[in-house]
Amino acid sequence: MNLSEKKVLFITTYKARDFEGNALVGYYLYKNYAVESQFIHGYSVKQEIEKLKPAVLIMDHLVWDHKKELAFWANSVGVKVVILFTEGYYKDISSFDKIFGHPNADKLNVTKYLVWNNQMVKRVKDLDYSDEFSQKMIVTGSPRFDFLTNTSLSSFGFSKLDFIKKYDLQDYKEIITYMSTTPYQGYSFEKFYSRYKKKANFSDEIIRNFYDDNQKQFRNHTTIIKKLAVSNPEIVFFYKSHPSEAYISNYETVFEGVNNIKLISNENVRPFLQYSNLVIQRNCTTALESWLLGKPVVQLDDADYNSKTYKEHLDYSYLINNLEELDAFIKSKEYQNWNVDNVTTFLEGIFGKLDGLAYKRVADEIVMILEKWNETDQTNLENNLLKYRKEVDTRFMNRVKDFLRLDRKTSLRPKVYIKRLFRKKKNNSNEVNIEPNEVHEFYNKLNDFV
Repeated sequence: MNLSEKKVLFITTYKARDFEGNALVGYYLYKNYAVESQFIHGYSVKQEIEKLKPAVLIMDHLVWDHKKELAFWANSVGVKVVILFTEGYYKDISSFDKIFGHPNADKLNVTKYLVWNNQMVKRVKDLDYSDEFSQKMIVTGSPRFDFLTNTSLSSFGFSKLDFIKKYDLQDYKEIITYMSTTPYQGYSFEKFYSRYKKKANFSDEIIRNFYDDNQKQFRNHTTIIKKLAVSNPEIVFFYKSHPSEAYISNYETVFEGVNNIKLISNENVRPFLQYSNLVIQRNCTTALESWLLGKPVVQLDDADYNSKTYKEHLDYSYLINNLEELDAFIKSKEYQNWNVDNVTTFLEGIFGKLDGLAYKRVADEIVMILEKWNETDQTNLENNLLKYRKEVDTRFMNRVKDFLRLDRKTSLRPKVYIKRLFRKKKNNSNEVNIEPNEVHEFYNKLNDFV
């Protein structure tokens, strides 16, 4: 088989956050090897594998049980599974454990794990996995950040003039962006607990602490940003929601009537980092992205949260404890003098090389797998998928739905419809398949930069 006959399927969980980095890898595969890639959200992955019959499936993490099951299943039918980690910034490296599927990671038969840094590799070795398994951990860096560190890619996207026009910023003197780290604000504790306990087996203490922090930080920080905006009408405040935040409508009541707050959801974070004068956050990856761009960062520690301040914020961020202190800090413009030369050493420890070429290293690892993929592998995959489809078709509930001429996605459980009557509207417009024409439009734009 030629390389051009082999397919790659990327799970791109959140389009705004994950597509560009994944597509940069896809672009390199397409331009250099004529390998086509497809980019899908995290639902109905098995059906997409049946349609595309890819040689390689790229996944983002293995926290949830359904992700582990998917990785194991994909391997069982013959697809080579690669984990390209979206997340890699932790207060403690032990947080990486569930991300790579511990304690049973070596039973999932993943082909490769493409990690951010050497700390991740060391963590796996420290957990006493075999040398054979540990060697699957390959340091590539994350292509998600190549647009921040690759000089050729740094001007990709919005110019500042276009950014100002898009968001009608002509009358504002400065831009300040708040980055949310409260993806679960608005969830009931029961729903949140069920998600983290039943689907990932987190401890009760971790679940309670995480939930309480999300609700407290949402209440506190929305109030602070609103009051800052009122106190500083000459400054525009962007409030950037988390990519996985579901209940965006909760912000509407909080920010109603404050014209210089602009709520941003389902959009790439990069231009807000590039063109902001200051970034406000709490223990967020965007702090590191800001430092990559030479931007000053506030760590807003306004309460006694269960998740304590990450050490690096003591060294590189402005630590601020309340509204009054933050308002005075903004008015003083002290952040305009921010300069910490030794932040680069810290960033290299997190991101590995800061050369903006992680996408090439990732693509090269994928190509090594594709080069070994042959006609026998493809035939075995296709036969296994046929067996799987036959097994699915003969399941009792599917036969019932077929007899009733119902879509198989239709639930026959009354409680599902009762829940739908009472649940709040959720934001899921960030969880979409990327259409092929959109992918190639993105590739065409990259031609001028890569």
